[in-house]
Amino acid sequence: MDSKKQKNSASSQENIVELIQTNGLKSTTNRVFRYIGVKTPIQLLPTENLSYSTLYRLFELRASLLPRVSDKNPLDLVWLTPNKVEYLHPPGPPRPPDRYGYVIGGQWDQNKIQFDDYFAHRSLVDRYENGFDWEETELFEWRQSNIKSGKSPRELSSIDELQEYLNKIDELYKSISGGGYKTQRKLIEHNPAQARLTNNDTFNAALHEICVNIGRNGELIKRGSGQHRLSIAKILDLDEIPVIVKTRHAEWQQIRNEIRSKSDPQELTTKAKSKLNHPDLADIVPEEWLE
Repeated sequence: MDSKKQKNSASSQENIVELIQTNGLKSTTNRVFRYIGVKTPIQLLPTENLSYSTLYRLFELRASLLPRVSDKNPLDLVWLTPNKVEYLHPPGPPRPPDRYGYVIGGQWDQNKIQFDDYFAHRSLVDRYENGFDWEETELFEWRQSNIKSGKSPRELSSIDELQEYLNKIDELYKSISGGGYKTQRKLIEHNPAQARLTNNDTFNAALHEICVNIGRNGELIKRGSGQHRLSIAKILDLDEIPVIVKTRHAEWQQIRNEIRSKSDPQELTTKAKSKLNHPDLADIVPEEWLE
């Protein structure tokens, strides 16, 4: 290394040391990640083949280093009855946040529709409750139209590929109705290669659960992977399913923070008291507070 490069390198190291001394390690790390255009340290690594435990620890590390991240690890699943997920972010702009474990304010949670009214869910209801052929459903008509116009999502380019896609939904329905609902962690333990193969929505199969965002008042809003699984769980009236929370609204995270900071439910605000039975708070609300 020539003397000029050595001097620049030494200067850079001195600047970093000075930043750490002035602002602390956490603040300095945040600045470095922003500078290099990386939003989380997890994105620095090839994550597809990371084990569950390694990915969990990386999320914990991220929470200790970066702001705007929830106290709850995304891999700590939230268990709830399927009908608790009442809403869906509709396709198209404006795009809602899609970040695992992040806390974001703003109006994004107002962009939602009733999940049960969405045409894709109605199509699965028609298929499995009303006995429709796929060709009679809105889902088939919509995807067929998109194939003909060259705008089909999921890279479906022919009716044969569409039929294969619909057959996979039938197989999923039979699997859940006959063998029960299994978490991605269980599926990975049973057949890791197959779990990775069926993961078409996210960067690691462990995250390929039904995913939701949570709005400011605790509304559960479907976002990301698992739309067919959620529809099937609703149709089968399953008692309980696991979900991953992607983004929490900043006002909802304030309720989590408030509950974690109190030792007596009487110290809580009226809004926080009214949410104690929310499934996203089950990990931090003492059982005696619910009696």
